[in-house]
Amino acid sequence: MRYIRYIKANLISSLKSLPALLLMVIMPFLLSLFLAFSTKGAFNPSDLNIETKIYIDNQDKGAYGQQIVALFEQLTEEKQIALTSVKDDAKIIATIPSDFTESIQTRSQATPITIEKSGRTSSTSLAVYESLLKTMTSQLLEASSVIHEVAESKNATITPEQAAAMLVSLQQEILAGAFETDQVEAESQVTANQHYAITGLGFLFIIFLETAMRFGVQRELSGLRKRLNVLPFSISERDRLDLAVNMIMTTLLAFVYIGLWKILDPTTFGGNIGSIFVLIVFYSLVFNVLGNLLGNFVTEKNLPAFSTGINLVYMFLSGVIPLDRISSTFSFLSGNPFRQFTYTPFIDVMNGVPMKVTVASTIIIVLSLVFNWSLKRKEARQ
Repeated sequence: MRYIRYIKANLISSLKSLPALLLMVIMPFLLSLFLAFSTKGAFNPSDLNIETKIYIDNQDKGAYGQQIVALFEQLTEEKQIALTSVKDDAKIIATIPSDFTESIQTRSQATPITIEKSGRTSSTSLAVYESLLKTMTSQLLEASSVIHEVAESKNATITPEQAAAMLVSLQQEILAGAFETDQVEAESQVTANQHYAITGLGFLFIIFLETAMRFGVQRELSGLRKRLNVLPFSISERDRLDLAVNMIMTTLLAFVYIGLWKILDPTTFGGNIGSIFVLIVFYSLVFNVLGNLLGNFVTEKNLPAFSTGINLVYMFLSGVIPLDRISSTFSFLSGNPFRQFTYTPFIDVMNGVPMKVTVASTIIIVLSLVFNWSLKRKEARQ
């Protein structure tokens, strides 16, 4: 019961600073809202085009391989993609296998077209090219299936050659607009509001991290909670209870932030609400523990510089400033490990992709071990 009373007393004292807590939420909300409005042109899927050069290594001697190349040439002429005939200039290389036409004619996908990066390039461009090739292959299989059925039918009113010509013509018309209409399940398809709602939430968690770190460095910031330090708790107990209090507060504030975005744009933070809750609790744990650990090593003198460095790194890697969308020069920022950790899970939830429980569990176990080690060191110094 004394643990519950301690947590309750801390929460009550924290809620007495409710205006400051709300300001902590409103600041990243207004910043992300401004950025969403000012850069929404970079997040318009209908205006999406791919400047990343692709080279097609057509090893197929049949008609279907050449047809794939012809369709890519057509899309390049329309300036929707960038096909190059020089392999060294390409950032993405697609290989059409030698038996591609045969596999299509036998309605098999045993040897599909392979695609890979050649050096640094945007994972978004790779996803778009992969989707486009899958669409083309799928339609070729459908065309081959219809031709086969016409050839086998005794009551056919048209010849297989006529059916093939009709299907090829229809296929070209469809694929001419495939790049524009195909819904690629990649991060490029999020709206500006969805993108900045997630990056703004990440910024909010960075604020929580800095608060936890600053509390470890400047104990006078504890305010009304000072009197709780006289209670008969060990250092380990107090730090664990403080972590629980901070997790509760950061989770509540994170959902206030999400609620503000939901009111403004219901499409933000889509997907299963239970999965979003799990993510929020997970990030509350991670950033509060990291803040607690960093507070043991950062001094009051270098705290401002350290906080500034954290903010700059977050802005550069998280996508708050979408450099990878503004210029292909910064395409290497797309899909970087930090963004995959703080940003991609929310996109996955929005698209119905299962959560990576194993990865999250590993992170929690590692942080728990390091946190307990830190508490033992702290107690040993007393």
